Amino acid sequence: MKTATAPPATASVARPAPLAPTQLVALGIHLLGFTASATAAPGDLDPTFGTGGRVIFEQSAAQESWDHFQALPNGDILVAGWTGTNDGYKTGRYIVRLNKDGAPVTSFGTAGQVTLSGTVRDMVALPGGKILVALVDGGGGIIRLQSNGSLDLTFHGDGSGVGAAVDNLCGMAVDVQGRIVLAGSDGTRVEVKRLTAEGNNDGSFAGGRYPIGNWAWATAMALQADGKIVVVGWQARSVGDPQDLWVVRFLANGGLDPGFASGGKLVLDIHGENDRAEAVLLRPNGKIVVVGGTPQDSLFVGLNQDGTLDASFGSGGIVEIDAGAGYFDIANAATLMPDGRIIASSTVSYSGGGSRFAAIRLMPNGAPDSTFAPGGIVQIPGTEDSGWNWAHDIARGASGGIFVIGGAENPSGQGGMLVRLKGDPDSDGDGIVDSSETGTGVFVSAFDTGTNPLMADTDGDGLTDGREAYEHGSNPNLPDTDGDGFLDGYEVQTGKSPTDPLDKPALVAEARTAIEFTFPSAIGKTYRIEGSPDMAAWTVVEDGITGNGGVITRFYSTRNHPQRFLRVEESP
Repeated sequence: MKTATAPPATASVARPAPLAPTQLVALGIHLLGFTASATAAPGDLDPTFGTGGRVIFEQSAAQESWDHFQALPNGDILVAGWTGTNDGYKTGRYIVRLNKDGAPVTSFGTAGQVTLSGTVRDMVALPGGKILVALVDGGGGIIRLQSNGSLDLTFHGDGSGVGAAVDNLCGMAVDVQGRIVLAGSDGTRVEVKRLTAEGNNDGSFAGGRYPIGNWAWATAMALQADGKIVVVGWQARSVGDPQDLWVVRFLANGGLDPGFASGGKLVLDIHGENDRAEAVLLRPNGKIVVVGGTPQDSLFVGLNQDGTLDASFGSGGIVEIDAGAGYFDIANAATLMPDGRIIASSTVSYSGGGSRFAAIRLMPNGAPDSTFAPGGIVQIPGTEDSGWNWAHDIARGASGGIFVIGGAENPSGQGGMLVRLKGDPDSDGDGIVDSSETGTGVFVSAFDTGTNPLMADTDGDGLTDGREAYEHGSNPNLPDTDGDGFLDGYEVQTGKSPTDPLDKPALVAEARTAIEFTFPSAIGKTYRIEGSPDMAAWTVVEDGITGNGGVITRFYSTRNHPQRFLRVEESP
């Protein structure tokens, strides 16, 4: 790892053998597989996925690539890609749905595939199974699909989609109210826009175009929990000059955030050379990690909430990783683990020709995660190790596995490749990997939680260990973290803080009314009670009541039994 001295917001800083494929055929698409170790560890190819951890789709096109990935709650996978010609012309765009094993989900679209009119720039899985898709070129705009891949005809009135009206769309997010936030750039200005949940322009949003610099392009965006929008990209001082990375933050209403960096904008020249931003991550504590590349290394920049460099990350906020001692190396996508570790995809190319996928995992402070792989880096050869293999996206699946997707050069052409690497085991599914659940009963850190790796809720307070450790900050070993007498789970359920003893549920009693009545009963007889709101239709309230030769008493809450009239019948 190479590091750089921390720069001020606008200052310049000086820098201190190919695998043999087997072929299967599905959907008229070639699935190329590989062998992998049956005892795979974190970072190794997952032998249960595809064939030996890899799936390659090749639809007999001169060029083909998979660019975007979306994990679904049930374990299925959406991947978006395109086919084209050697001169870069795209002849087809599509989304494919795979199950957790890498096989096509044939109930989606036509035999697992949906053809689109534009190239996918982003996808969001919505509650209930619908899929929001942002398209560029061709038939660009925003569309919504049903879970089976058909066009949702209720979106934007007719299902035809709404024009994004954002130049060079770089990303899309959905806020807590279901509204759709978009970002892009036109070469000198960055733009944000918001649509309603049904795809109409949101008149309450004041977003617009703001100058950012010469030859400036937005590459990624993210939405903070408070509604603020973070957009990253790169710019050249003039056409053909070296590039600097930039970060812009907007308020929830679309205006520039004056509390971030310099009037909402941060420009970093780290090397005086080409520094690019390709992705952005938002930490739960409000800090930001910008992911990209320098001329030769993958680059990670940590920022505080106000846009200053985070001194607790890397060296003065800067981390550089050489993922392959090669000619070119740039991280182009990233995601966070629940415990704060960073996972990024990178393309490693060599001066002699050819390139590989790579996955990089860092600890929350930017140090390489050696529990993932030596130096925190996994290189993933393609079918043609001397060919060109470009990684485009990375994500964690529902089971914790790590997916890397992109384009892969094969003996018969260029295809889309999806690789799954083994994640860390989480035996109880609580969101904390087994290696961090030390079973001591004492919470030390996100990597020494003291919890039981075989119990999802170690302290039995109604919250999983992972939610306590990473979401609410409560102690997963104590049922009442703040000692106020209320279980942590009940406090969260009632909207109170499980870590603040003064913020506790109000002692309010709930008033209820009840119906009380008695009736005589005979020994050896059985009775039932029926209720009615109008004395016309009767339903059984209770049956099988055994007579005792005396009086039987019953109480019924009017909440559970809203009938106005009750009667007793002798059961046959």
